[in-house]
Amino acid sequence: MTTAHRYRCAACGAFFSSERHESKCPVCRGKVLIHLEGEPRPQKSCGGSCSSCGGCGGQRR
Repeated sequence: MTTAHRYRCAACGAFFSSERHESKCPVCRGKVLIHLEGEPRPQKSCGGSCSSCGGCGGQRR
């Protein structure tokens, strides 16, 4: 079962729908999209290496 996703582009303000998760606006190719409707993206799992991750705040200093 596919769920329609609805987005708004933060750069140009365009609204658009897609059957899959998008990473760019089809109008201006902007990369900042606001997900308005549909199933959220799955969370990335932590691999335990914080050397290049800024996600959980557990970085080594």
